[in-house]
Amino acid sequence: MKNLRATNRSILLATHDIEFVAMVADRVLTLVDGTLVSDESPIVALGAGSSRASQIAEITATPGLITIEQVKR
Repeated sequence: MKNLRATNRSILLATHDIEFVAMVADRVLTLVDGTLVSDESPIVALGAGSSRASQIAEITATPGLITIEQVKR
């Protein structure tokens, strides 16, 4: 997916896999009953305190951390 983005292409992905979204998304759009309710950056949408927080965000409770790769740095 990162290779496709590098070629200046857009990818629309529908999933419930929060950890995958945290790793690959540039934007997170949330739908409820087919209605768009939010359009946010992954850090905001999946960060600590969010109702859709990634596991890393929940464990660390550190603003801005949503993936294991960020923790390793």
